[in-house]
Amino acid sequence: MITKKELSIIIVMIGAFCIANAQLDIMDIDAAQYAQMSFELLSSKNWLKLTCLHQNYLDKPPLLFWLSALSFKIFGIHNWSYKLPSLIFAVLGIFATYRLGDRLVNRSVGIYSAVILGTSFAFFQLTHDIRTDTMLMGSVIFSAWQLYEFYLDNKLRNVIYAGIGIALGMMSKGPIGLIVPFCFFFIFTALYKKKIKLLFNFKLIWILVVVFIMLLPMCIGLYQQFDWHGINFFFWYQSFGRITGENTWKNNPDRFFLFHTTLWAFLPWTLLSIYALIREVKALVTYQSKIAGVSLTFLLTIFTLSFSKYQLPHYIFVAYPFLAIMCANYAEDFFASKMRYLQGLLMVLAIICCVIINFYCFPTQHFLLLLIVMGLAVVSFLSTTKITATAMPISFLLFSLSVGFQSELLKYQSFNEVGRYLKTKKTAQNQIINFNGKFSFAFYFYSQDYTLFYTTIEELLEEKKQTKELLVYTSEYGYGLIKNSSLNAKTTILQRSEGYEVTQLRLTFLDPKQRHDVTTRYYLLKIL
Repeated sequence: MITKKELSIIIVMIGAFCIANAQLDIMDIDAAQYAQMSFELLSSKNWLKLTCLHQNYLDKPPLLFWLSALSFKIFGIHNWSYKLPSLIFAVLGIFATYRLGDRLVNRSVGIYSAVILGTSFAFFQLTHDIRTDTMLMGSVIFSAWQLYEFYLDNKLRNVIYAGIGIALGMMSKGPIGLIVPFCFFFIFTALYKKKIKLLFNFKLIWILVVVFIMLLPMCIGLYQQFDWHGINFFFWYQSFGRITGENTWKNNPDRFFLFHTTLWAFLPWTLLSIYALIREVKALVTYQSKIAGVSLTFLLTIFTLSFSKYQLPHYIFVAYPFLAIMCANYAEDFFASKMRYLQGLLMVLAIICCVIINFYCFPTQHFLLLLIVMGLAVVSFLSTTKITATAMPISFLLFSLSVGFQSELLKYQSFNEVGRYLKTKKTAQNQIINFNGKFSFAFYFYSQDYTLFYTTIEELLEEKKQTKELLVYTSEYGYGLIKNSSLNAKTTILQRSEGYEVTQLRLTFLDPKQRHDVTTRYYLLKIL
């Protein structure tokens, strides 16, 4: 059992890396796009109409944009104010995971579940690279918890809460917000407990009422903007169309993409998850499982999503609270077995990797802080036992990655700083141009300007005839074109920077000695 002192340290460190993540710049592509859309919504007179770079947008439901725009309105436009609503859902997800684990098994399993989820690499990503999946995860596990409370107590309030959670999940990422919690409830009540009558309890009608009322504004907006196509897109094409093949978005992943994604995304609990899965399958076969609802929900979710023609790693994060509960149920057996030695070796490797990343690959100005944090990680690893020998050091390591590695890494998303600079320089006398630079939503968001994007020197020359001053962000190739044109004599370099696709890391980039060879040089120019 985790002691109160150990649990307090873990909770504080999870909170610490969440707060640190909230301060970090927003990553391209998706998160920066959603931040830009939230900014556009803030200045819009119609919050039912979503736009992206002032063009009609039909891809994701509106909850993230609504709440982030509202946060911008209340707190101002900052990295943390964009991320704040999603972080609230992340906290809700941890609490709901704890409560569901507690009610399903016991308080220890509930605590283990929350700790495992909160210290997983997937959760770290969900609180940093903010997309729609953070809100979806929190909403789905909250709905599942409330449905289980209804199964136990038959109270109407739990049905209402479940309906609210389902509606929020659907407004986060579509029908999956309904399917996953209903799958959990159906499996547990009808298939495992044989209480089919509960599915026809009249109180459940209130779920439909609540969901209908909450989804009505979104549906009105979709209809006004896209007619019936918008409704069909939301309820069928975008979700089920990826399985049937109707949706043209395809990256043709292998059938086990989400399975091997889990091997790294659920670190440092990967070994425990494999152990728990083997044990749980045996328990299911012999009909002795205490957590059949959560384990089968996880397996059915990952199995079903594996048939999608378009997949990204974060698609499976919605099922990780269920995986965390499954792991928690077998955690004490795992750490009492010889597997604990492999887990210990995994943690030693994790500490070594963090030391290399934070002190060699990306040395930071927070050297002393990181040295203390890494020291605490080592001490906690050596001084605790069982589950805390993983949970405590990993909470320190994740904080170190946020303060050190991630903070330094995002400096190579160079258009963030350039955008902030341009925001202060924008006047009626100049025009901001992205000339042969990398297209970036972060560039638009941080400059808070609708930047023109040109690819030929002729376009740039024509723009110069109409504008007194040009502020041009360009690549090394684009700068070469300008130097060989008539604009060169009137050009001043304001900033130089190195850029890299920070979501696609390679060993050559991680190595400081080779990094310069794989980064792209960018320039901010003033042309009079």
